[in-house]
Amino acid sequence: MLKIFSILTGLLFILSIWPSLLRADTVAGSASQASNSDFKQADSNGLYKTASGAIFPIPEGWFVKFQNDFYVLQDPDRQLTLVVAESQESNGLDAINDAWKQYDPNFSLATIGVRNFPGRDNWEKSVNPYYYAPDPSNFMKPDANRQVWAVARKKGDYWYVVLIDGSNAAADRRGAQVKLIITGLEPPGSNKPVVKATGNFDLSKLKTFEDFIRQAMDKCRVPGAAIAVVQDGKVFEEKGFGVREKGKNDPVTPQTLFSIGSITKPLTTLLMARLVDAGKFTWDTPVTLLDPGFQTADTQMTTGLSLKYTVCACAGLPRLDSEMIFESDGTTPEMVIDKMKTMAPTTGFGETFQYSNIMVAAGGYIAAHAISPEKTMGQAYDDAMQTYVFDPLRMKDTTVDFQSIGQKEYAVPHGFDLNWDYQSLPLSDDDWTRAYRPAAGVWSNVDDMAKYVLLEVSYGKGPDGTRIVSVDNLLERRQPKARMSDTEDYGLGLIVARQDGILSVGHGGNTMGYTSTLIFYPDSGAGLVLLTNADQANLFTQVVKEKFAELLFGKDTHAQNDLDLYSPGQKSNKEYIDQLSRQSSETWVYGFKGDYANGTLGRVSLHMADDGPTMDMGKWKLSVKAFLDEKNGEVKFYVTSPPFVWTVFTLDEQDGHKTLTYETPQKKYVFEQVPGEREK
Repeated sequence: MLKIFSILTGLLFILSIWPSLLRADTVAGSASQASNSDFKQADSNGLYKTASGAIFPIPEGWFVKFQNDFYVLQDPDRQLTLVVAESQESNGLDAINDAWKQYDPNFSLATIGVRNFPGRDNWEKSVNPYYYAPDPSNFMKPDANRQVWAVARKKGDYWYVVLIDGSNAAADRRGAQVKLIITGLEPPGSNKPVVKATGNFDLSKLKTFEDFIRQAMDKCRVPGAAIAVVQDGKVFEEKGFGVREKGKNDPVTPQTLFSIGSITKPLTTLLMARLVDAGKFTWDTPVTLLDPGFQTADTQMTTGLSLKYTVCACAGLPRLDSEMIFESDGTTPEMVIDKMKTMAPTTGFGETFQYSNIMVAAGGYIAAHAISPEKTMGQAYDDAMQTYVFDPLRMKDTTVDFQSIGQKEYAVPHGFDLNWDYQSLPLSDDDWTRAYRPAAGVWSNVDDMAKYVLLEVSYGKGPDGTRIVSVDNLLERRQPKARMSDTEDYGLGLIVARQDGILSVGHGGNTMGYTSTLIFYPDSGAGLVLLTNADQANLFTQVVKEKFAELLFGKDTHAQNDLDLYSPGQKSNKEYIDQLSRQSSETWVYGFKGDYANGTLGRVSLHMADDGPTMDMGKWKLSVKAFLDEKNGEVKFYVTSPPFVWTVFTLDEQDGHKTLTYETPQKKYVFEQVPGEREK
C-alpha cells in the first residue's frame, strides 16, 4: 500500500532482527581464509567466522573481503556495504564508533540518539544509534538516497557490530539478505534451546491470553479485535474484543467481518493447489501458456515466469504498492495485468525476497481465468474462490464482494494521526483492494478463518473429514522459496519459520484500516487467527502471536517486554513533530497551488483550505504541512491526515516549471504541474 514507514516501523525492524536465530554446523570461511585485500565472491550460502569465533552467513552472490580484523560485505550490485566487526570496547556505542573509524576514517555523521535493548537469546544487550532526527518517510534514512544504520550486540568480553551504508534502493531490494546476515550472526559457543514441539492450551492459559490481549489493545490503542484459537482438530476459542468503531458501542464478535489483507494470499495459493490437483496446470506452467498476452517490461522475466513465481515473492519484482492505490477507482483486473507491461525486476528469479502484491494479483487472476476463459478475469477469480475454497471449507461469511460489506456486520477501518491516535475511516478507503483481490481482497471473520486453519493442520481435510487438497500440493506451498531471515522463508503465499525447534507457518495482512495475522504450528496442530480494525497495528499482532507461542509451548517470547518497550509509538514522534511544526510554513505550499499529473499515478491537486494547505487525490482530501529539509535545503510537505500520515512530497521549481516528487525506495514519481490549471 501507499504507506510511508513510520517511526514504529523502524522500531519493528529492530525488533525483528534482535534475536539471533538458527545456527549452522559448518563454517565455510574464516578470517585467515579471507585475508586477501580484494573482494571475492562469497561461498555459496556459507558461514564466516570472526577472530573470536562468532559466525554469520553471507548470501550467495555477495562479495566479501577481510581487512583490519573486520569483514566488508557488498551486495551483488556493489551499491550496499555491510561491515561485520568485533570490539572489546567498554560500551556498545564506542564499539560502533570504533568500527566506523576503522572502516571509514572520514565517516562524520553525528550520533544524536541511542536506543538500548535488553538481552535476548544468546545476547546480553544491544545498542542501536541513529544519526539524524527521525525522518517521517523512513526512520533509518538520513537523506533521500542513502541509508546508514548500525547495531552492536554484546556477549562476554566482546561487542559484535554490524554497520550498513548504501543506497536506499539497494537496501530495499536486498533488505531480506541484510536481515539474514544480521539475524544469522551468533556469538561463540551459542546454544539454541530446543522447545518441545507439542503444546496445549487450557482454560487458565486462555484467561492469561485474553488479559494480555486487552492490555495490548489498550497500549496500542486498537479499537477492536477478534481471535480464534485452534487446537486438536477443533476450535478451542473464538472471541471478540473492543468495538467495531471507536466511540460507539457495537461490540466485535466472532462473526464480525474484517479485511484480512494479505492473508488472502494463502487462500489464493490454496485455490492454485486445488487446480494443480485437478490437472489444469502445474506450479511450473509458464504464465504465458495460460495467458499468451501477458507481458512485463523485461523479456527474460516474461518468458521465464512460471505460476509459482507469481506467488513466491522471489521473482525479483520490487514492491510498487503506490501504483495500486493512486487512481484505483475504475481499475479492472485486466488493467492490472496490462499494467505489468511497464514493470521490470530489480533482482533475478529466486535471488532474494521481494514482496509484490501486483505480481500475486496477476498470478491469481491468470490461474482462475485459465479454467474459465469465457469470463472476465475478476468474475473467474470470484467464482473459482467460491467453488474451490469458500464452499468446501464452509466459510459462509467470507467474500471478495466488497460492495456487500456495508450490508453486513463489519468492523469499521481506523487510521492513525500524527499522535498515533486512531480515527475511523470511510469503508471506501479500502475499496482499492477490489482490483487486486487475489493479493489482498478477501473479507472474513475469525469463525470462517478458523476453518481454513483446521484445513492446514489436518493436511488438507475439510470440515467433514473429506480431502479438499492433496498433501503434496498443500505442502508445496510451504516449501521455502526465498530467505527472509535466518529463521524465516517465504513459500507460496505463506511464511515458514523455524525457531527453537518449533515450525510455524502463517501470514500477516495490512490494508488501509486493518491489520491481521494468522499462524499455525503443524507439529502441534494448534493455530491462531487475529483480526483488527486498526491500520499498521503490527506491534499489537506481533506481541499477541508471541504471547500465544509462550503459553502454548512454555517458552519465553519476551511478549510483555516488547509491548512495554515499543508500544508508546507516539512518544517517538513527538520531538520530530515539534521540529516540523516550528519549520512549517503555508507560504511554501501557496506558491505551488494547482493541479499536477504523473503518467503512472495520475493527478493530485494542491490548494488552500480554511484550515490550511490541502492535497486532493480524488478520493482523498488530505491536510498537509510544509517544512524545510535542513539537510539539503529542499522544501517538502508531509500528509497529516489518515490514512496517509507521514507521506512526504518534495516541491521543486526550475525555470518556472513546478513539480511534486514522491519517492519509494526503488522508484521516484514526479508530478508535473498541468499548464494553465494553476489555482487562481
